[in-house]
Amino acid sequence: MRKYILVFSALLLFNIAYSQEYFPLLEENKTWYVISSFFGGNERTYIHKCEGDTLIDSNTYKTVFMSMEEFPVNWTKKGYIREDEDKKIYYSQFFSTNLTYFNPRLLYDFDAEINDTITVFPPEFSDSLEIIIAQKDSVLVDGEYRPRTWFECEQFIDNYWIEGIGSNSGLLDIGFYCMVVCPGLDLGCVKKDNITIYPDGFTGDCYIVGIDESETEKLLFDIYPNPTSDYLYISPKLNSQSNLLFELNNSMGMKVIQIKLNSNYPTQINVRELESGLYLYSISNENIAVQNGKIVIQ
Repeated sequence: MRKYILVFSALLLFNIAYSQEYFPLLEENKTWYVISSFFGGNERTYIHKCEGDTLIDSNTYKTVFMSMEEFPVNWTKKGYIREDEDKKIYYSQFFSTNLTYFNPRLLYDFDAEINDTITVFPPEFSDSLEIIIAQKDSVLVDGEYRPRTWFECEQFIDNYWIEGIGSNSGLLDIGFYCMVVCPGLDLGCVKKDNITIYPDGFTGDCYIVGIDESETEKLLFDIYPNPTSDYLYISPKLNSQSNLLFELNNSMGMKVIQIKLNSNYPTQINVRELESGLYLYSISNENIAVQNGKIVIQ
């Protein structure tokens, strides 16, 4: 009998130790592929990665980079991110137009319990987001089960995050569907050391679209400054097309600005009357989108 008790105790201790294992989110050689689907069925893939250790205000941060190339060579610096011992993730955006800006705020809390109410700060939105932890389960990642946390918000309930993976909207855009109805932003897959550890639900591998060329090669217009609070400038590049229309939609999909672009000179747009938040723009020619993206109004 004593032998069986010892075996049972050992198994129990093993299960407790296993249940307490934590899978870190921020690791080098890990890449997040996010699929952005815009109006008219256009899709693009954004790739994020975290590299290096930078000491800021006595805390160690990794730098977040983004690329839109299938085999990334050119990376754009997006911000700084850190993971605390209490399983909380903090993120601060980086603005090339304001090098002194640094404002780390809560992005994830992997230690949150069911019924907890948490305030997070998705970087693409100017406002905070209040979420409620609804339930927990597990999902298979890289051959083992990891905790998954489902959370609710005012407009959408099917949001979640996974230990070591991030949210269903990618690494940074947690709670995207709490604030935006259309278009879509979904985690395509996560790779580590170029091996898919969390595949998409369609191909079972890593779904990649629209990143066969670098972003700068495809853009017909430079749009700046972004973020902005007063004026937006749409400046054509060489060989830009004529008869192009610029449309700006708010997070609910409502059109707030529509203007014909000058194909030879920058077009100035007054955005002072718009509310702060994330906006989605589209530049089209005869209803065919030739460029789209995000603009943050502060």
